[in-house]
Amino acid sequence: MTTIAKRGRPKLTETVKLERKVACQYIKLIELRNQFNVSVPKLHPTLTPSQQKALIQPIFSVAEEYRFWSQLDNDLLAIQRHSCPKTRFDQSSVEILARLDQLIISYELVISSRQQLEQQSSLAVPNDFELWIELVNQLKLQPFDTQTHQLYQLARFLYGLLYPSFQIDQVKQIRTIIRTVLDLIKHHRLSMVYHITPPNVTGRPTIPLPIQVVRAEEELITQFNKLSTLYKFHQLKIPTPKSIAAKYSDAQLSTLGRPKLSERQKLEQAILRREKELIDLTDKHSAQPELQKVTAARRGRKPMTYQERHKKLTQQITTLKTQLHLLLK
Repeated sequence: MTTIAKRGRPKLTETVKLERKVACQYIKLIELRNQFNVSVPKLHPTLTPSQQKALIQPIFSVAEEYRFWSQLDNDLLAIQRHSCPKTRFDQSSVEILARLDQLIISYELVISSRQQLEQQSSLAVPNDFELWIELVNQLKLQPFDTQTHQLYQLARFLYGLLYPSFQIDQVKQIRTIIRTVLDLIKHHRLSMVYHITPPNVTGRPTIPLPIQVVRAEEELITQFNKLSTLYKFHQLKIPTPKSIAAKYSDAQLSTLGRPKLSERQKLEQAILRREKELIDLTDKHSAQPELQKVTAARRGRKPMTYQERHKKLTQQITTLKTQLHLLLK
């Protein structure tokens, strides 16, 4: 019996899919690492190259700490949003506890390496959520080592809540504490060794580069482990991520869709859009009766007047044309 070929693009095998994911993730990691290597001398120009190199390990150590807490928050968020939180917790409790246990061990290694175990007994260990939130907020003014000790105690406190018994109604309170910890790590612990530039645009703030690097590393390890398992199943030799990335050219990894615009094309299109908006605004204003031009009072943000909008568009067009002129030089 003749098999009729199905219409459309042939499906990729699972091996090829994972290889492409590993290749993309490896290339992404290399790009992020290069960006990070360039950023360190810019942030610490007064340090010598050897001092800058020595600073990399503490930076990634704090970034890894952020990744642990962030993953824990994501796991609890999945439980909170699940239709049956208890079932979801039963499914993921082993991973959550293992991740929390790994975090505790990491803190113990840091504390023991600095020979400061005797300080633990003198630190406060609250048993209430509100007290923990207040304590974590106060840690912003404390030394780095004190922060580490308290976060270690907090990790042990959370482990005691999650094991052996766990109350689902506590998820939201635990996540509130963790979000406070993430803010502490990002803006106070990481910023001590890697300055974070405040965002100058609205919207979700950009994740600091060191955290992006450790997340990319974790994702690469996850995808590569899946691929290794598949290679072992088929009794094939396991290649390195670098060789897999070299196997796939940029053409194979590129996404479909229209090609990217050059900087010149972007500026030209932006100018055309602003000029069209200015023409439409002028036409609409001239065609509108005088009585309707008076904007009635309403709730919310005060709308811009015609003169303000006209001035803003004119300034934007002038700025864009200046940028285009400098680009063409």
